[in-house]
Amino acid sequence: MPRPWDRQQWVLPYRAAVFETNRAELAARVSTAESAIKARIADTKSPPDEQELDALQDALRILFMLDKGDSGEAS
Repeated sequence: MPRPWDRQQWVLPYRAAVFETNRAELAARVSTAESAIKARIADTKSPPDEQELDALQDALRILFMLDKGDSGEAS
C-alpha cells in the first residue's frame, strides 16, 4: 500500500541513493537525497505530518550510514 508521501520529491532521490551500486556515484546520490529531504523538512507551505517526518528522519539516518560506510572502506 502506498504511503501518502510516496509522491513527494524527496522519495526518488532517496531511493536512487539507497539502490546505487556504483561506489563512484554514491556520494553524489546521497548528497542529492539529503538536500531533498532537508528541503522537505523545511517546507512551511505544506509541512510533513508526523508519519512523514519520522520517515524523513529515518531516511537521513540511513543516508548517513551509507555515506559513512562508503567513506570508511578502502579502495
